Amino acid sequence: MATKDTTSTKEQYYAALASNNVSPLWTVLSKMVPPRVNPTAQVTSWPYESICSLLMDSGTLITAEEAERQLILPGQTAPAHRHVALVLRFIVEGSRGFTAGVILTPSWHWHDHGSEGMGPMVWLDGLDLPVYRFLPKFPWAQTAAALDANPAEMYARYEYRLENGAYLSQAIGAREERVAAGTTTRSILQRRVQVRWKARDTFSVPAWSAVSHRYTLEEGNAYLFAVNDMPMIEALGLYRQEVV
Repeated sequence: MATKDTTSTKEQYYAALASNNVSPLWTVLSKMVPPRVNPTAQVTSWPYESICSLLMDSGTLITAEEAERQLILPGQTAPAHRHVALVLRFIVEGSRGFTAGVILTPSWHWHDHGSEGMGPMVWLDGLDLPVYRFLPKFPWAQTAAALDANPAEMYARYEYRLENGAYLSQAIGAREERVAAGTTTRSILQRRVQVRWKARDTFSVPAWSAVSHRYTLEEGNAYLFAVNDMPMIEALGLYRQEVV
């Protein structure tokens, strides 16, 4: 048991540390390096039917010249622009857009967005900030062909890679998954939070979470698009996976 004098001495010691712009690691080590995995992020979902009307409102309230929206209305073309962030775009809704399918826009490359279709074009952005030199495009037909190459397989996964096999960037990667009707995929790692999703919905899953997909319809396939930080995690030697 610590005595009053000991406690006072510790307080003086910590005060002396602070006055010299240093602090003891042992007081925060359990939080920085916990004995068990303890991510602070939470599973979150954005049902498309809940946010779609808000996206459409942005098309009338905010012009394409005022801001870079994740929406382009028929006949619109956003001003050409560029930004430091690398952007990986996945089309959620629409057709005949200047940006269609899965497209990677490297850092500081000029580009614009437009729609020649009859309806709005909506997309999902995944961004990072690497130095990048290529401008690949991944048409859905190519991805679907890879996923559906073996129809007998109940689950398939397609990793988006450059022609040399490298990840799309130094910090973020992407993949596509196919889950056949009535299939439940294997669960990976610890935490379990159920998210019910359907076409065009968006959800996020923190690191070190249990991930399992179940397609409840009696026929057909479900396709999922995912953005991840696998390239950075692998480069730092932090990647871990356990099948449970």
